[in-house]
Amino acid sequence: MYMDINIRLLVKDHFLNQMWLVGWLLVALVGYTVLSIFSDNLAKPFIDLILLAALVAFFFAPKPVTSSPAIYIFVFALAAALLTWALMLLQHADIAESSPQVHKLTYWFFLIPIAFACGGDRRKVIGIWLIAGVALVFTPWVKGIGVTAIVNGITGSRTDLNLLNAQHAAMYFAVLALGAVAVLPRLLALKNLRWLAVGACLLVLVYALVAVIITQTRAVWLGLSIALIVQMAVSLRVTSASWRRVTRLVAMVVIPLIIVLATNWQLIQQRVIAESDSIAALWADDAIAFDSAGIRLHFWRESLHWIAERPLVGWGVEGKKMVIQQADSFPEAIKKQDLSHLHNSFLDALVNFGLLGLAAIVALWAYLVRACVQLWRNGHISNDLLVFYLSFLALWFVINCFESYMQFASGRFVFALISGGMLSLVWRTRLLPGKSA
Repeated sequence: MYMDINIRLLVKDHFLNQMWLVGWLLVALVGYTVLSIFSDNLAKPFIDLILLAALVAFFFAPKPVTSSPAIYIFVFALAAALLTWALMLLQHADIAESSPQVHKLTYWFFLIPIAFACGGDRRKVIGIWLIAGVALVFTPWVKGIGVTAIVNGITGSRTDLNLLNAQHAAMYFAVLALGAVAVLPRLLALKNLRWLAVGACLLVLVYALVAVIITQTRAVWLGLSIALIVQMAVSLRVTSASWRRVTRLVAMVVIPLIIVLATNWQLIQQRVIAESDSIAALWADDAIAFDSAGIRLHFWRESLHWIAERPLVGWGVEGKKMVIQQADSFPEAIKKQDLSHLHNSFLDALVNFGLLGLAAIVALWAYLVRACVQLWRNGHISNDLLVFYLSFLALWFVINCFESYMQFASGRFVFALISGGMLSLVWRTRLLPGKSA
């Protein structure tokens, strides 16, 4: 049906068959995947390459791709950011930015260039995720701190594994843990080298869990716990395996988890109860300290006043800074830290771009979930892909309620790489509805 498209982009089931373009995108994608974990600065040239190549790809792509809901939602987000900037110029020219800086909202949509780069190829999607996982595993060791960081972490010191900071290191390894759990059923079904592959996967899982624990990031602990529950629930819903196989799979996940938790239980207890007074003060309506938890509570509460004043379009890209800098109740020590986010990606969007900005993000998520579930129901993607993606979104939602991961290159990288891969598979089925990804 789609083979009559005169752009002639379908060769070997790919929607990009201009080999120079595919090669350009693939090289850029691999470079971006490896270097984003190792160094944001080294990855920037590859981001530019991906954006440029994706722009070219868009003009060559067939209509089922260019008319994708993801593209329309992106246009809506672009319009929302421009509208906010224009209204700020008219109503608050003294604090408005000199340029719209739409990327502060549209970076949620970097998954679209990644989808082009993956070319609708399931092997490429999984291959890129595997490359990212391998790069993550070895980055602390390449930087020369692997053994030291892990030993210090196990003995009680908080570590960032030389990955920006502890929160972002925890985020990386939580995603890796979800990937390791999701791929286990596929490895158990192998005929050759099954137990070698399963053993390697379990080793990666334990490594990832230990890394998450020693980074001492409570929001990621919570997010990963919820994501693993979602993962198990979805797995039970979609699997047709016998209870014996299901029990064996659950044991392979639960036993390493129990071991890791048991060996680090004292550390976990100390971290969980730390700053509990700040949370208790919120319910008692007492003064909240400006500790790690207290800062978040203060920021969130103050942001509600700003959101109420301009709920639809927000305050522009400097809105979240104004929340912090203009709050009378915040001590100067906090303001001098020049914090640029509210420790909540969704509140950042609300303060900066209002309900219109948040609506673009919610619409994108709703579309991705619906499209991926529909792919699975139609038999176009395997169980493990659906299980992994839904659990990833659960993790991503929870941790972005406590930290503005999307304000940083690391968070944008993870969201774009995983969601972009899934969007690419969605596009493939739009082009070739009779073939599975």
